[in-house]
Amino acid sequence: MTKELEEKIAAAKLKLDQSSQRAERSLGWQFLSEIIAGLLVGGGFGWFMDDWLGTQPWLFVVFIVLGMVAAFWNMFRLASKDEIGHTGRD
Repeated sequence: MTKELEEKIAAAKLKLDQSSQRAERSLGWQFLSEIIAGLLVGGGFGWFMDDWLGTQPWLFVVFIVLGMVAAFWNMFRLASKDEIGHTGRD
């Protein structure tokens, strides 16, 4: 009986460890996608506005910076969630 219980505990620990590794990788991919999306959206919008208004490269630079700020803000919000998924404001 004890050996059977120990095997079940070991299997549960392994499953929990694999689940936490998957969650960490998922969070890493979310961070990467936030940075890429911030650069693409901010840069694309700035480039379009620069082309339309003829203000090269100023709006491009401004919107790249704003896109990165938004990306880091979203990454901060993702990182500040607890294990249940609630933020401190809930």
